[in-house]
Amino acid sequence: RARQKGKESNFSQCYFPKGYDCSGLIPAHGLYCNFMQSTFEDVADFRNASFTKGVCFSGVTFKGEALFNEAEFKRGVHFGGATFQERANFQGAKFGADHEDTADKHSSEYNAYFSGATFEKAANFGYIVVRMNCSFSEATFENGTHFSNAKFMGKADFTKVIFKDEASFGHARFKGEANFNKASFHKRAFFFQAYFYGQAKFDDSDFAFAVFRETVFTGVASFVKACFTKAYFQEASFEQGALFNYAEFKGEANFSLAVW
Repeated sequence: RARQKGKESNFSQCYFPKGYDCSGLIPAHGLYCNFMQSTFEDVADFRNASFTKGVCFSGVTFKGEALFNEAEFKRGVHFGGATFQERANFQGAKFGADHEDTADKHSSEYNAYFSGATFEKAANFGYIVVRMNCSFSEATFENGTHFSNAKFMGKADFTKVIFKDEASFGHARFKGEANFNKASFHKRAFFFQAYFYGQAKFDDSDFAFAVFRETVFTGVASFVKACFTKAYFQEASFEQGALFNYAEFKGEANFSLAVW
């Protein structure tokens, strides 16, 4: 049973059965919403939802599709430890305030939090706009993952993330620090024409097939102790240099026309 107290709508440990219409939750979006450790048995349809006061989906189990296309999370959002058993779609979602320059790139707080989440089927984060620091640290993506054309205005933490299928960050933009230290890419890691404005960290990461063709690194790019089975860096631009100390290239490594 949902509980409302003051400025909070508490749906923690609730069970949403098959056929439940999530549109009935729309009036609660103007309050802080807490869905911690709840279970959605069927499709969780939050397309175009606007959460103005923050929302917590920590530890939630989504047994059906989780649809957050074009949703707006204007304050903090917490999906830490959530399990997505079917497709997760966040395409075009917006995280943070309306102005792209509001992200505090120096803050240690991660307001868009997906740490430890498990995505068992395809996950689509294409065209998202993240105007706050975000963390996917130690998340597991078991199927294809898309962050194509995503915009990260603050820090983006992908440390120790496991991508078991193809991970696409084509045309993504990272305005703050991008940290992929100790990440594992079991199949193709596609960063074609991605743009890193701040420091890009891939130390101790493991790549089955890294594609950084025409990628631009305006800050220092660090691949210290990274392991590449196959690597394409054709026409990549390293404006402040790159660190490949102790990196291991097991197969083909192509840096043709790269600019240092």
